[in-house]
Amino acid sequence: MRCPVCLFAPSSAGVLCSECRADLTEALVLAPEQVAGRVADPTRAALVDLWGRVHLLDPESTIGRDLGEGSGIAIHAPSVSRVHAKLVLDRGVWSVTDVGSSNGTFVEDARIDATTTIHAADRLRFGQVAFYFLDHVEDIPVNIIVDSDTVRPGTGAATLELPIEDPLVESWSEFQLHEPTGGGGGIVQIDGKQIQLTLAQLELVVVLTDRMEAETEKDPPDLRGFVSVPELLGKISLEVPLPRDAHVRQLIRRVRRAFIKAGLGDLIESRYGLGYRIRLLKARK
Repeated sequence: MRCPVCLFAPSSAGVLCSECRADLTEALVLAPEQVAGRVADPTRAALVDLWGRVHLLDPESTIGRDLGEGSGIAIHAPSVSRVHAKLVLDRGVWSVTDVGSSNGTFVEDARIDATTTIHAADRLRFGQVAFYFLDHVEDIPVNIIVDSDTVRPGTGAATLELPIEDPLVESWSEFQLHEPTGGGGGIVQIDGKQIQLTLAQLELVVVLTDRMEAETEKDPPDLRGFVSVPELLGKISLEVPLPRDAHVRQLIRRVRRAFIKAGLGDLIESRYGLGYRIRLLKARK
């Protein structure tokens, strides 16, 4: 079976491939018993947890530590509020709403403050606990036996929240690009630290920095430098048969992880409806 998120790699952790599963793993300790779903009138949509388990959704599903008499997904984790969020199907369109949680609801790492439409393969995060949303799961096994080990923090999986607040351009990091003549990726040097990137990751950084360079004088400043997902799809060499939005978002997450692992923090900002921008400028020669 192929992973229903990337539609490319074979499933290895429940219904997920190993790389898509890695994109759900956060810096927390979580056991499978702490995540449990309950449905009364299941739709064809579901959330997939980091063990690759499929949790079907009712037309209105609650996410939180305490479902009461309702349906949804109970997450017994400190970062999740008692009633954290709602997922609703209305006239064929799914949306998510944060209902006053303490630690926020995120769609593709962008914190939401209003009802937000969600799409297949979107990564949703409630506090520190992340899932993939799938809108059609008819051909995906639901009652699947998966690895039930407790997930613990590790150097390859930890993430860090460092929101970007439109700092002055003068304070942004400068980078140098070292691209071997043979292609196949290259090295980005930022603040004296070197990060090895694949070809697609390198192209992503170049596209984002080129846009930021072109719009350093654009007003208002908080709209500078954003590149939409459809535009990124047309400019990046994604090594999959049918590139789609989910592959771009997956690529973004991996570049973020590379920067964070190098101790640089989260240099990429996501803004719902605008796309992505990067807090980097090319080094002046």
